[in-house]
Amino acid sequence: MNNKVLRCEGFSIAVAEGWDDITETLDDADAPLTIADPTSGVGALQFSPAIYKGGRLPQVGPQDLSELLEEFASKQDWDAPFDRSTYPGEVAIEGVSFQVGDDFIRMWYASDGKNVMLATYVCDWNCRDQELSEREMAVRSIQFDE
Repeated sequence: MNNKVLRCEGFSIAVAEGWDDITETLDDADAPLTIADPTSGVGALQFSPAIYKGGRLPQVGPQDLSELLEEFASKQDWDAPFDRSTYPGEVAIEGVSFQVGDDFIRMWYASDGKNVMLATYVCDWNCRDQELSEREMAVRSIQFDE
């Protein structure tokens, strides 16, 4: 699988062949970075960063990421989370999935201790496994700028 790197203000991600930045094609002018396979894809993956600019260091850890996931899901009234995952490393990542109506929603929080990223993937429930490796690879590739 050939990957290309998308660089944004404060972070970068690697995306699979065929996946592109489709943010400009969305109706919402304030939409976060959105990637998808515009030709044969079934879902879209959005990245919403909170980039540290200065002041007291936040020191965000894995427990904080888990709490952020729970808080976000609670505010959306999503219940019955499943497929929870934890990826430790330079950029720690916590993820969880939900079925919301006919949609599959997978969300992750990622942090290097000072920057935080919310990533969300949405597709039709029946297509939930089709882009599994591409979306997980993109999220696990999150790198924050120094």
